[in-house]
Amino acid sequence: MKMFREPQDDYRPTRRENSVPVDLVADGEETSVTLLDISRDGAKVKVPFAILPGTAVTLRFKDAEVTALVQWCDIPHAGLRFLE
Repeated sequence: MKMFREPQDDYRPTRRENSVPVDLVADGEETSVTLLDISRDGAKVKVPFAILPGTAVTLRFKDAEVTALVQWCDIPHAGLRFLE
């Protein structure tokens, strides 16, 4: 009997759904956005404007901040991959 699963190429980290206001800094401009879900590798945010894929952004939380790259944007949503 097998006790463990084999690693899978289609691994997807567990995402936590939220609706939390955070600040997003892109190109020196700070904007309030809504964090919709988050995992250890990235996040999905609701944005009021398009952000080009490849753009470096900073998400500012109450007590922390994290740097990410925009992976995709389909207004009003954007997917971010954390760099740290």
